[in-house]
Amino acid sequence: MVVLVALQATFLFGLRAGETRLLFGAAELAPSLEIYGDRTLSQTFTAQADGLSAITIYPSPQPKPAKGSVELTLEADEHTPIARATVAASDVVGRPEWTWTFPPVEASARRRFRLQVALPAAPEGSGLSLAAGPPTAFAGTLTMGVRPQWGDLQFQTRSEYSRVIDLLLRRPAGRHGAWVTVAACAAMVVLAASLSALILGVIRDGAQD
Repeated sequence: MVVLVALQATFLFGLRAGETRLLFGAAELAPSLEIYGDRTLSQTFTAQADGLSAITIYPSPQPKPAKGSVELTLEADEHTPIARATVAASDVVGRPEWTWTFPPVEASARRRFRLQVALPAAPEGSGLSLAAGPPTAFAGTLTMGVRPQWGDLQFQTRSEYSRVIDLLLRRPAGRHGAWVTVAACAAMVVLAASLSALILGVIRDGAQD
């Protein structure tokens, strides 16, 4: 019974089934082409949940310190700007991963987004590279400027409505990710299993008495 309750709590409150995650093994990772000047790196992806509010990227070690500022842009659908930010390059490259947080995109599920990363003031050799891995069947497209690149960025998203409990507490909305129906059914199965285990436990205890 305790195990079932723990599993139920993890499923409802812990698992973020609606997030987009592209995480690769160490042997699969390689640095992207250097981002500097007019060389802008872009990665497209499809959000799986509403309330997209953060993206984590993984800087690759550089032989020289990055200079200037990193400009980040999030676009939706047909190049519609959603969020922009400018941060010091030293703040991004000085850690193994860096998370960009922005105002939640309310109806983000099943929408196509484009993350753009640029260092317009950095000269060649003082730019930034991001960790990338092999292409995956469910990812988007990685480009440098207008040229497609092999593979995909290593990144993951964070959304306000990616957990089952978030959906249960949320008011009905017009758009949902495809995973919502599966999550709801699974939640009902877990709840039914917990209730059945509780009833059987009570019956067994009564019989023993």
